[in-house]
Amino acid sequence: MTLTRLFAYEVFPQKKQEEPAKPKGGKITISNSLRRTLTELLSSSQLTNQSPIAFHVDDPRHEQKQNDVRKLVMQFAFGNTLPIKHSSEALALRLSSVMDGRSKPFLFLVSAFSENDSVRVVFWAFPKDEGLKFEITNTGAQVEVISDIFNISSTLRKAAIFEGVNSTDSFWEGRMIDFQSGRTDLWVEDFLQCRLSTSGVYGTQLLAEYLADAYKKADTSESRESIFNAIVAVRTRPIRRISHLRFANDYLNDDAKSIFLATVPEEEHQVLFDFDRDEFEAKIGFRAFKMQDDVYLSAPFGVIGESVKIVANRLEYVGEINKEYLRASGGR
Repeated sequence: MTLTRLFAYEVFPQKKQEEPAKPKGGKITISNSLRRTLTELLSSSQLTNQSPIAFHVDDPRHEQKQNDVRKLVMQFAFGNTLPIKHSSEALALRLSSVMDGRSKPFLFLVSAFSENDSVRVVFWAFPKDEGLKFEITNTGAQVEVISDIFNISSTLRKAAIFEGVNSTDSFWEGRMIDFQSGRTDLWVEDFLQCRLSTSGVYGTQLLAEYLADAYKKADTSESRESIFNAIVAVRTRPIRRISHLRFANDYLNDDAKSIFLATVPEEEHQVLFDFDRDEFEAKIGFRAFKMQDDVYLSAPFGVIGESVKIVANRLEYVGEINKEYLRASGGR
């Protein structure tokens, strides 16, 4: 992909300011050295393989999904002269408005790399005048490369990338780096209006594992029943993106919710992923029972409530034997 659009701004903390000032900067004339530097930095930082993020929306199933930052990203990627300028200015002002006194001023770059119909929008944050020299000009701004790529890479503080085509279904997910903090509030949540994300298969596997752990830890029949009912419900409802917190809020009662969320690491509560029903069913597998006389029974979740019924804490099953197995005690 080729670097085709670049804007730069001096961004400084303005959190809680009633009327924050627009950061100074604007369009950059892309020199060969600057194009080469940012292209090499995109590769060396491995930004496309960094932490996955997804734009936050209240209801991902709604036909008209909206996110303010994504709208600005799309305008910068596919708009003409004025929308490009306005969107880059709005992004710089937004970043400035979420930065408090603990943050130092940034050189904030908004760039676009294009190839055919596909565009990559990349945000970069560097310490001002370390590796890249920033100056205000009559027509916008100027950025000069004053250091080699290795030193520039070492000064990179934050970055994010979103890629796609001009479509309502595109540009909803991206990748990010934040070398300044293990937290995600300023860069990811406040500025980008995103949540940490993960792949659908891996996220679904974790959900199944956490539910199984929570079921084992549940010390009342009501909590166990709530977790089991949630497992059955999520298998049949037409959901797409979900997080562990959203699952708990939507499917579990208060006690079961507390047990489940205590099982999930706090930093993963709001991580979004695409729910994979087939992977969930394969991972969650069977429900196991220990009977009063130490008999152990197991059944696939799909048959609970059908051929296998639980009535007043009693298990009922009537069926035809298909195969019979003989297993020695303690054998494999």
